[in-house]
Amino acid sequence: MILAVGGMAAVAVVMWSARRLIVGRARPVLPADLGAADDAIRSSSLQTISGASLALMCLAAGNVMWAIQLDLDAPEPFNWILTWLTIGMWLSAGYAWFGVRVRARRFAPRAST
Repeated sequence: MILAVGGMAAVAVVMWSARRLIVGRARPVLPADLGAADDAIRSSSLQTISGASLALMCLAAGNVMWAIQLDLDAPEPFNWILTWLTIGMWLSAGYAWFGVRVRARRFAPRAST
């Protein structure tokens, strides 16, 4: 359990430092269209790193709950609750890894009047 908490702290530190590297990178003077593309790449990178770190934290939390459930000699309803919470954390990890993708919306150009 201590290892899982240490792993979550390590993931949080790596996420924080990666975010600072991506967002804090010097931005050159660019035309508007290239600046928008640079912002889109930074946004996509942050979303990918955030989804991966959230998935790792959900997996660690699910594994801690599973270890508690295996070591704990509790009444039957409590075991079922921990089992379903663990499965929920594992499914949340899969959704965070594969499903959290915010796609850029493409709008039709506005007609000039």
